Amino acid sequence: MEKKRNAWLDVARAIGIFAIYLGHSNESAGLSFQFVYRFHLPLFFFLSGCTENFNKESRIGRKILKNVYSLLIPAFFFAFLSLIIYVIEYNSTLENIKLLLVTIAKGLIRNTYFASTLWFLTCLFSIKCFGAIIQKAKYKGLMLLIAFGSYFIAEFIIMPNPTGVPHSWYYNLDSAFYYIHYYIAGFVFFPYIEKIFQLDKRWKQFFIWVIGIGTFIYSAFLFFGIDIINIQSSNEGVMSVVPVYRAYLIIVFVVVMAYVFRKADRVAFVGRNSLYLCGNEYIIKTLVICFFDMLGLTITLFNPLAAYIYTTVLVLGANYILTPVVKPMLNTVTGKIKSIICP
Repeated sequence: MEKKRNAWLDVARAIGIFAIYLGHSNESAGLSFQFVYRFHLPLFFFLSGCTENFNKESRIGRKILKNVYSLLIPAFFFAFLSLIIYVIEYNSTLENIKLLLVTIAKGLIRNTYFASTLWFLTCLFSIKCFGAIIQKAKYKGLMLLIAFGSYFIAEFIIMPNPTGVPHSWYYNLDSAFYYIHYYIAGFVFFPYIEKIFQLDKRWKQFFIWVIGIGTFIYSAFLFFGIDIINIQSSNEGVMSVVPVYRAYLIIVFVVVMAYVFRKADRVAFVGRNSLYLCGNEYIIKTLVICFFDMLGLTITLFNPLAAYIYTTVLVLGANYILTPVVKPMLNTVTGKIKSIICP
């Protein structure tokens, strides 16, 4: 649990979770579909690295146990909750249920479980455990070197590539190699970001607005499929950095935008519940579709605006209807498991 709330971090989380929900509207989201996939996962891993600065625990074993409570138990909890909904909806056979239970036990490997968002939680668990080891490095520059080295291992050595299909590594450890540099970058740069945001100087506002406008212009062009940096090379190593710098530039824009709107309390409230929104995505989608089916209606996302409205309905429904019900249930389960592990 964090020692304190940070408003811009919560707003950034809200932007990220909305982007994830919107991206799952697929081509119905129009240009937004490809755009959000350029940054929404890197953004969340980056923000998770930022919040690691609030964790004062230095022992690796204790950090891993803490991650079990905060990530692994919720991942399994939402997996079982989604499974109940799935079994009822599709009248699943016992054999199918057994296969899904094996999938859960393997750590919800990416692209193997019907509640597709949940892979993120086990991947983040692997990243945070791996990150706890990297953070033992004496110098932050060395941390970044190791983390980016892991990215190139994932990009050129791990087969199949973690961003492709199918995936096979338990607990999404292959994807952890691919994404961990965002987490470490968040951990390393968060104190500097905070220092800039907290400076009571006129030049600070100018600097923030220049960075914000610059990254907004870049992001806006990229939204329309135009990369104004446009690195071109026949070297695979050089081209492999293209999706990385794109993601980081959009992350910078989101961070600045989150800082500007840090006083938007209702948006921040959504961000504070991002864990539950991630876990509840499959459930809220299923319930909303079933509700409309009962009324004899069909949800059709006939244009990107409809996708945005539908996404907003899902996010608000998950936040204000499901989360108040599910949150105490998860807290009870976690508390019971804690009492067994550490009586």
